[in-house]
Amino acid sequence: MKDFKYYGLVADITAQQNAQASFLGEEFISIVNGQTRPVPFKLTLSDASVDRAELTLIYQSGGPSGAIFELPFSVSFLHLSKYHVHKVTHLHPGGIVSYAILRPPSPHAACRPGQSTAPVLLQLHGAGLEADNFIVGHALDPLPDLCAWVIFPTGVTPWSGDDWHTWGLADIRAAIESIPNWIKTMQWDGIGVDTEHWLVSGHSNGGQGTTYITTHWPDNVIGSAPVSSYLSIPQYVPFSFWRPMEPRLRMILDAALNTWKLDLLMENAKDILLQQQHGSADDNVPVYHSRLMYQLLGEFGSSSSNFSEIKGAGHWFYGVMTTESLTRFYKSILDDTTPNSLHDDFSFVVANPADFGSKRGFKIDHLVDPSQLGRVNVAQRSETITETVVTTENILQFSIDVTNPEVARHISIDEQTFDITDLSASEHVTFWWERGETRAKNWCSSINKTPPKFLRTGRQLGGIDALLRTKGPFVISYLKPEAFPLAVDISRNFHTYFYADSQISGSLPVDLPAHSGNRITLGLSTAFPEAREPWPFAIRLTSVNPYRLSVKNHEGFWHDITATEGSLAAIWVEPLSEERVHLMIWGEDIEGLKQAARLVPTITGVGVPDFVILDGKTKWKGAEGVLAMGFFDSFWNITASSFIAA
Repeated sequence: MKDFKYYGLVADITAQQNAQASFLGEEFISIVNGQTRPVPFKLTLSDASVDRAELTLIYQSGGPSGAIFELPFSVSFLHLSKYHVHKVTHLHPGGIVSYAILRPPSPHAACRPGQSTAPVLLQLHGAGLEADNFIVGHALDPLPDLCAWVIFPTGVTPWSGDDWHTWGLADIRAAIESIPNWIKTMQWDGIGVDTEHWLVSGHSNGGQGTTYITTHWPDNVIGSAPVSSYLSIPQYVPFSFWRPMEPRLRMILDAALNTWKLDLLMENAKDILLQQQHGSADDNVPVYHSRLMYQLLGEFGSSSSNFSEIKGAGHWFYGVMTTESLTRFYKSILDDTTPNSLHDDFSFVVANPADFGSKRGFKIDHLVDPSQLGRVNVAQRSETITETVVTTENILQFSIDVTNPEVARHISIDEQTFDITDLSASEHVTFWWERGETRAKNWCSSINKTPPKFLRTGRQLGGIDALLRTKGPFVISYLKPEAFPLAVDISRNFHTYFYADSQISGSLPVDLPAHSGNRITLGLSTAFPEAREPWPFAIRLTSVNPYRLSVKNHEGFWHDITATEGSLAAIWVEPLSEERVHLMIWGEDIEGLKQAARLVPTITGVGVPDFVILDGKTKWKGAEGVLAMGFFDSFWNITASSFIAA
């Protein structure tokens, strides 16, 4: 370790007498050579009239006896009316500071008499833009009196983290949840905020993000306006030029992208009020995408969708978010007191449960096989809703909010009946199935039984991309000095693509600090830490001459895998405590380790399942050259749909 010089930031930040500054998160921040780390701090002003605060960051290099340096900097403030557009900061779940542009309701907002709260109007920017760009943050200036809390999230980065998906969606939620704190800090005395109901709109990639939220969180969306948007990455950037590969391998890669294939999930938006808009001359996102979305909604029987195709218009133009049709739509949604959901039949389709909220109180928690979509079909037996009839496809566990008036007191699930008449109105009911002796599905409920404790928890679902669902900075450990440069590369990539924070360590600590997030471990040759759970994990190192990984298939049999060309390598997710994820990257040698590390999630549209085992062939054959690839189920067992070269 003495070959690597560390720089430590002493937890000391000073400010002038009119301000107080303190670090957030770690008390001591270590930075290794070549690494970039954000330093989040909280600044409190004792005099709100000041327009500038002078601060000094004190840090030390070279360890406890190293030299101490001071880095002076300043923070400037603008004094604006509380009704003005504000740039506000908030903490992203990953432990970094992000920001959003917030416009509170004006004193002349067209709210209904007696209305106590206003919903959130989300405006999602396109790719490559910042939320504080004038054309983004002022896109709704022509509509100053909307009865809504207008917020322009940044998604952390100009590319919205990962196209408004896992990392970017977490930023959206954090921005919305920060509004009540702003109300308290500003001593706001106007209309309150309803943080659970959103009118979502966005342009280009923000339009795609709008549709993503609409299909994944339908209970929260009161209206949706995707503009100049696309439905799925494989259609916008065709994957048809990929190298040929065995159909089963293609299926696994496609399945890893299911949660981003919005064309497969459009049925979830059937009952939501939508206003699409697209220019007929768009040469960036072809109008085909919006036409397809409108067609799919029609095939599902939607009567609440409208499409405005503007003849001769391109991808973007001034006033693109405040056209006559969009203005009419915003106002109609914000003036409407009628809930979207009606007492009719519906379906809820889910890819990765960790990415989805609920629809009409139905929340899917676990799938039988994560490589295929899950679905609940809900029908009402009569107009008075005497019985709710549910049929399921690929569902292992789901829950129902029984406070929803659409849910009857008698529920039939795959022809099994449950009576929830005696339940308290504040309860949820969880249903799961166990294999019975006489039927394929034997449904159980939390009415009279304790739900099972699935080993794989919510934040751990969803392929290697689950790593991005972190709560706190990433922890990157390298177990041999040769892997140190690769650890720095991963940390630097996280900061480049997500502005994410990560701590680099040359050891594998027994206990993770409470503030730390998901973990990445770089194992090399014989440095192969075992999973920390009390069962034999499905992947293990069983030989070093030659190197051999053993993989346990869905039937419980172990398969030995060795390299057929070059060196053996692997990457997979495994569980940690408190729903954290451990991403294990291992290589027989440094070349294999580098090859596996290329699959660490940094950009969207690259579907990586739960585990991949590869060798030198993948350098030129791509996915066709993998030795094993697939998914873990809710008990961390490899699924039958996975691929293992036998």
